[in-house]
Amino acid sequence: MRKIGLVALVGATTACFSPSSSEGTDTDVGTGTGTTAPTSGPQPGTDGGPGAVDSSGDPGTSGMLTSSTDPGTTGPGTGDTAGTDTSAPECDDMTPCGDDLYCVEGQCLSPPDGMVAVPAGPFLRGCNMAIDADCQADEFPYGEVYLDAFAFDHTEVTTNDYTACVDAGGCPVPAMISTLCHYGVASSGDYPINCVNWFEADAYCTWAGKRLPTEAEWEKAARGTDGRLYPWGNTAPTCTEVVFTGCGGGNAVQPVGTKPAGASPYGALDVSGNVWEWVGDWYQAAYYLKGPADNPPGPANGSRRVLRGGASNYGAAGMRTSFRGNDFEAPNPNSTHEGIGFRCALTPEPK
Repeated sequence: MRKIGLVALVGATTACFSPSSSEGTDTDVGTGTGTTAPTSGPQPGTDGGPGAVDSSGDPGTSGMLTSSTDPGTTGPGTGDTAGTDTSAPECDDMTPCGDDLYCVEGQCLSPPDGMVAVPAGPFLRGCNMAIDADCQADEFPYGEVYLDAFAFDHTEVTTNDYTACVDAGGCPVPAMISTLCHYGVASSGDYPINCVNWFEADAYCTWAGKRLPTEAEWEKAARGTDGRLYPWGNTAPTCTEVVFTGCGGGNAVQPVGTKPAGASPYGALDVSGNVWEWVGDWYQAAYYLKGPADNPPGPANGSRRVLRGGASNYGAAGMRTSFRGNDFEAPNPNSTHEGIGFRCALTPEPK
């Protein structure tokens, strides 16, 4: 992991918050350690077998073994590298993996089924005023943030997915607050689960062996590294790319994955629109001013959790990848709404 600082702030208007007015603490991220090169084996051209050459240094003389181990056995200092992996790492910061893979401790790995790979590296977080006329005050400053590699669900968690968790005893039944709630409706199995609060979303991700993404992870998975306005690029949204207001008969939510043209740079679908998505972070309007630029974990505490991505009843401004949902009416983590769903993330482990 390497440190990358914030780039210059964009626009004098970004300093609209005083860091002292919000809660949250900065955290430090440790650095990794390197690897040592393998011990070299016996020198060619000697006839002493696995032992060292004798002190005369003359080629062709018989050498005495310098270890008490028998010739041919492995052990420290014997020079036998049989069974030891001496190959160079497949990948690092300068040698990335191919598409749909991420680098984990020198290995190029595929994400689990149903997830997309988001490689380690920096991305541009916040509102890009050069292309965005709808910037909100809590989306500044615009600058680089570094994230370790992670996996991100390909789609929002479906009703069928969540029902399996309920049936296994890992999730509570969501409150049926509206006739628009999907749980228990046979025809809604492929629709995103909705009417779930933050704790229910967190319970599902834990049961699935995953976790809710951080707010920074969500934004990188949505926009990639180039500061784009929407997951698919900078062109205005239409019903071809996203489920937003006016699509599919009014403001109706649609089954997951029905808008492949709106895929993010990493292949995630429905990141904008359809339903809001809970993330792990507490919301803090000025967090971008105070939080670390390396794997920001979100504020230590707060009164509401962050929602990302907009929903089917929002217009184009709500589909922006930098939009933090600061105007949504259900901020409390215990709140539920027919327009709220979620997806999960995962920290990869080396094989």
